[in-house]
Amino acid sequence: VEKGYVKPKYVSTLKRAPKVPHNTGYTIDIAVTPKIRKATIVAASRAGFTGISVYPSYITLSLSNRKSRVSGLSGQEATTVQELLDKHNIDGFKIKRT
Repeated sequence: VEKGYVKPKYVSTLKRAPKVPHNTGYTIDIAVTPKIRKATIVAASRAGFTGISVYPSYITLSLSNRKSRVSGLSGQEATTVQELLDKHNIDGFKIKRT
């Protein structure tokens, strides 16, 4: 786990909005490598995480909203990850696909 709950007092020193997801305790960032990125996205979706944001070295998982995005990836990797996130947004990988 890279980051979990962040105290609002700390966030205020960064001059950010006081209601960022990490202030709620419903969001975590976990480190991932390219090798395990896709499997981690599918597992997080099946586990019930509603928000999944994918970055080159970590994934943000959230229970507070159903938003997903890809940032910092390019080419085929970005396309593949976006396809996984589109499936996540539809049904959270709860329907078995062939």
